[in-house]
Amino acid sequence: MLKIQTNTPAYLIYPNPTTGDLFISRSDVYEGHLDIEVYDLSGRLVLQKSLSVQDGLTELKTSFDSGLYQLKIISSDGVISVQKITVSK
Repeated sequence: MLKIQTNTPAYLIYPNPTTGDLFISRSDVYEGHLDIEVYDLSGRLVLQKSLSVQDGLTELKTSFDSGLYQLKIISSDGVISVQKITVSK
C-alpha cells in the first residue's frame, strides 16, 4: 500500500536552494532504499536513481543546471513525497 505525503513532507531536502549536492533526511529513523526521480519544469526526467538510506539520511549527488526542479521520492515502504528544489549556480 502506498502512502502519499501531501501536507507535511516525510522528507527534509537540504540545502534548498542548493548549488550542488542535496541531503535527504526522513522524519523517522528509516533504513532501506529510496527511488529518486527529478524532473525539470517541462516535465522531462533528468535523473532517476536508487539510493541507500542509513539512519534516515542519504546524499544525492547532482550536477543540474540552475533552475527549478521537481524531486519525487519513493521509499521501499511505500511513502511517496514530491517537493520542489531550486538549483542556483
